[in-house]
Amino acid sequence: MRYMQSCFSLHYMEHSSVENASTEKLKKLHRMVTAVKRDGEVGLAYMKSFEREERIRKQGEEEGRKEGLEEGEIVGKTKEVIKLGRRFGKSEAEIILLLQEELHIDKDKATDFLEKYDK
Repeated sequence: MRYMQSCFSLHYMEHSSVENASTEKLKKLHRMVTAVKRDGEVGLAYMKSFEREERIRKQGEEEGRKEGLEEGEIVGKTKEVIKLGRRFGKSEAEIILLLQEELHIDKDKATDFLEKYDK
């Protein structure tokens, strides 16, 4: 019995018309769907919410890209400062000072960067 109801429901979904609504539940569902389709306000509200969600998603993507680029620039600059510091025989304390000056960060952050990127 359930299998047959599922088949009727599937057939209705694929070919939604009142003729294919073979059960009372499907007929009721069809009337509700038809009423919603006719109601312009419902369609407009859906489109507005869809557009709003799309704007939020795009804004999030843009912010993520921007943050990724900024982080990439910081990592690149950090590695370059460390590399040059090592090339010119600077001590860890001197490299930490250079990182602080170049990246405008505090000593703890510069120390963390040195540990993380000095490879």
